[in-house]
Parts: sequence; C-alpha cells; structure tokens
Amino acid sequence: NMPSKHKPRSGSLQFWPRVRSKTSKPRIRTWTKDNDAKPLAFIGYKAGMAHVILKDNKPTSMTKGETISVPVTIVECPAIKIASSRFYKNTITGKKIISEILSEKIDKSLKRKINIPKKQKATIPSPEDYDEVRILVYTQPNKLSNSKKKPELMEISLGGKKEDQLTFIKENEGKDIIINDVFEENELTDIHAVTKGKGFQ
Repeated sequence: NMPSKHKPRSGSLQFWPRVRSKTSKPRIRTWTKDNDAKPLAFIGYKAGMAHVILKDNKPTSMTKGETISVPVTIVECPAIKIASSRFYKNTITGKKIISEILSEKIDKSLKRKINIPKKQKATIPSPEDYDEVRILVYTQPNKLSNSKKKPELMEISLGGKKEDQLTFIKENEGKDIIINDVFEENELTDIHAVTKGKGFQ
C-alpha cells in the first residue's frame, strides 16, 4: 500500500484564520462589583518580558520545594485621566446612554484622537433618570517609555453607589488616576490582551 499523502489537521479551527484585530483595545463584556467608588479597570502597555527565580510551593507540582524560573510579562501603566462621564439608563433592550458630560480639563494630546467641541451641550441628569455612571478615560503617551503619541480611549465602569460615583468624578476631574488608586499590592485581577494575529499557520 502507498503511504497516505495527508496528515491529521493541526490547530483549532475556532481561531482560524488568526487575523489581526481591528483595535488594540480589548472588549470587556462584564464588569465586576465593588463597594468603593473607583474605576474597575486600568489600561497598560506591554513593555517586555523577564524571568523570576522563585521557590515552587504548589502541592501537586513535580518541582515542589525546588527553585524554578518563571517567565513574567512587564506591563507599563502610566496615569490615566477622565475625558467624559457617561450616564446610562436600563431599558428592555439593554443599557442606553442618555447623556455624556465632557471634562472641563482635557489635555491637548486628546485632539489627535477625537474632535473636542468648544461648548458643552449636555447637562447632568437627575438621579432618578439614570441607573449607572461610567467614565471615558484616556492614556498619556508622553509618560510612556516608548515613542507612542496618540492616546487610547476606553470606557471604564465605576464601583459604589450613584452618588459616590458622581463624587469620585468631580474630585478626580483633570487629575491623574494612577494604578494604585485602582488595584492593591498582591491583588489578583484579570488581564485582557489583543493578539497581533499570525494569519494562516
């Protein structure tokens, strides 16, 4: 018998073809709950990789108690600022935005990304008219170690009650929000990233 010219296919068709993403920002579909009025996410840029030498303390590991090398990713997280606050109302078909208030103090670098109107048209709705407040934040590329110039925009949900959310926005408008304001040391969190896309492999 002649040997077969075909082989079993390799790789998952679920991710085929692996095309480049249209945007470098990941999409967050579900937000967690938090009693504190603070952002529930933060934006970071991959700066590189390194390795950490540590003692393996996993009880089921084959290298338990031994010193091992673990690869780690370094994420650079420059301070972010509030571009606008968005007010949402719960409807039968989902959340609907009813108003968006631009921040009075916006960096000039944001003009590279969006057109900033000269006059504010919207007003803050009354508390009974909305159910949730989210903030549109932007990064500050001038504080990055790379040569990126255009800022990234991302909508982030806030924890706490509606009154506390408004207070947080008023207190932090025009100010830098650093990662220590969002996460604590040794806190576990989810990381969302976007692939470059490797095409047909």
